[in-house]
Amino acid sequence: MDTKRFHNPQYKSQIQAARNYKRQARVRPEGRLQAVLYHLGLGSWKNRAIAVLILGLLVYLIYFAGFLKVKGIDVTGADLNVTAQVQNEFNSFIRGRVGLVFPESNILFFSKSKFTQYLLSSNYGVASVTGIKKHLFGGISLQISQRFPLYVLEIASQQTQAVPTQQSAPAAPVNSNKTSGTPGKPASVQQQPSAVPMNYYILNSDSTIGSQITADQIGQLIPLVDTAQDQIKPGDKFLNGGQNDFLNYINSNANPKLSLDVVSYQVPGRASNQLIVYFKQGFKVLFNSSTDPQEYLGRLQKIWLQLSQQQQSTLVYLDLRFENNAYACYKGSPCATGN
Repeated sequence: MDTKRFHNPQYKSQIQAARNYKRQARVRPEGRLQAVLYHLGLGSWKNRAIAVLILGLLVYLIYFAGFLKVKGIDVTGADLNVTAQVQNEFNSFIRGRVGLVFPESNILFFSKSKFTQYLLSSNYGVASVTGIKKHLFGGISLQISQRFPLYVLEIASQQTQAVPTQQSAPAAPVNSNKTSGTPGKPASVQQQPSAVPMNYYILNSDSTIGSQITADQIGQLIPLVDTAQDQIKPGDKFLNGGQNDFLNYINSNANPKLSLDVVSYQVPGRASNQLIVYFKQGFKVLFNSSTDPQEYLGRLQKIWLQLSQQQQSTLVYLDLRFENNAYACYKGSPCATGN
């Protein structure tokens, strides 16, 4: 035992002080509010003041900070009409959620997923939201895919219905001193209903089946015939994503790249990957819509340019459904029978 250190007077005093040390206990507040503040670490006025400052700063940043307010939305991928609609719906979305604890008008709390759901449910002209990005000082960039009528979908059937065309004012009497319509133009007349097949529907750019088509719309859109008599209803997707991308690519690029005009399309059922394209030049091409449309349109372009003028004028069909081979059929050949 270190007796020398034990007999040191200074060491003895330290031992004695340690034995006699008593820590002063903090008195707990008796009131309920004071007790709650105490347990929250706000027992002192200093801590309370700091907490009030922090709370005030948070309230300012959430509700009042101008640099965090959503300033507007920049829309790409749509025409002017749909763009204006999207901007109005964006403003309605923001105004409708201002009263929330965490308002959507604050760029920090703006929910991209909630706005996407709101937009798709409220605007039929928007097929999908392909991109949405928040910017630091309140700007939002939105990229959408617009839905618009592109084809006339015909489901093979023999049923027809009488669909009235747009109603207009009756013609003015011949002996009347007043005439209807614009001066210098004949007065409009009421047209009789025209027979429109019940199996004709609008097919939108995203392959969503729209309502049954009117007589006026039939001549304005490209026909797409389903020969399998599939059971469909408006709102369904007629083709899957890959099939629809293939169809739209051919529709957009056949004329610019090949100077060939598409007359109509045909599919043997929505479940089939076969797409038949009829051209104004008098022949048809069979595609496999599960393949790369850019590659196979390039194959068609290469084959078409290699044909002589005589071959082009007598071509009945080209079969490009196979990866390494293409088959051509000309007028007068056995393969042309029934085509």
